[in-house]
Amino acid sequence: MPIENFNKKLDKVLSKKKSDFLESASFQLDNRAWLDMSFEIALNILDVLEAKGWTQKQLAEKLGVSPQQVSKIVKGKENLRLSTISKLEAVLETELIYVANSEKEVERSISQSLDVFGLFLDSVIPKSSKAPKLKSSGSSFQMKENTSSKGKVVKLSTVDDNFAKGA
Repeated sequence: MPIENFNKKLDKVLSKKKSDFLESASFQLDNRAWLDMSFEIALNILDVLEAKGWTQKQLAEKLGVSPQQVSKIVKGKENLRLSTISKLEAVLETELIYVANSEKEVERSISQSLDVFGLFLDSVIPKSSKAPKLKSSGSSFQMKENTSSKGKVVKLSTVDDNFAKGA
């Protein structure tokens, strides 16, 4: 009776505990936004710890928390409060999250992003290509295409103008 022996062995190996996979997957889907942010913060913390030559235990001592709490934070699964993030930033002497304080800061951030994107395009697109060129002009941003004699201009405006408008 090999089948009976197989079933007995299988029963011994299989867990009697019900799987919580579906609940865990549902939690991850429902909380994806803050879990992603927490993960990014955790990576930043680990980078700073490595750069400073600190251990998680040393960080825990400086924060006045248990090493287990720091372990939870660097796993990227903690829903961190602003006070915790602020304390981490002070101890680590780094910015873990960025919050724009004004419209000018938002515009500056967009301008810097476009400059970086333009450099990226320049590095991957041959100079002879008729690819669009990005140009920043003050607080508005333009994208000009070299494909026609007239050229097409797309104006990117401030946040209040919903960012993108066709010209």
